[in-house]
Amino acid sequence: MEEIAEHARNLALADVATIVSVSSTPGQLTVAAAVGARASEVRGQPMPADESISGAVMRTGKPLVLDDVSADPRAYQPIVKLGGHGPALFVPLRVRGGAMGTLMVTNLKGGRRFDDLPPNLGVKRGQLDPRPGEPQVWVRTLFGGSG
Repeated sequence: MEEIAEHARNLALADVATIVSVSSTPGQLTVAAAVGARASEVRGQPMPADESISGAVMRTGKPLVLDDVSADPRAYQPIVKLGGHGPALFVPLRVRGGAMGTLMVTNLKGGRRFDDLPPNLGVKRGQLDPRPGEPQVWVRTLFGGSG
């Protein structure tokens, strides 16, 4: 998973990339992989699924971009503060139609925003996009495939 996170970080020209996955503890998620700035501080950290943006992205299956995740009350702030996260992009990760986690790429607080997203990603800034679409387009570019 670290290799996938590193590839995403490079693709997005981001300071940090994390993969959050479902934990064996019900209702809890875990930072399964983290690369880049402050990765060691957040790797392995638990978070409640119902009190985190990763949990919301997993539930809706919709990507989300934020100008400053540290200012968003939906974010699990203990991990955001540990990582020094600012501008962020969350993308759901699915296996056979079921949510298994999220990929987050972020820049440090005060860093470059993600204004250059592909238009076919189907992301609205600051809110989960209610439109049907193809939220996995950006993730697919990580693997060079179409499906």
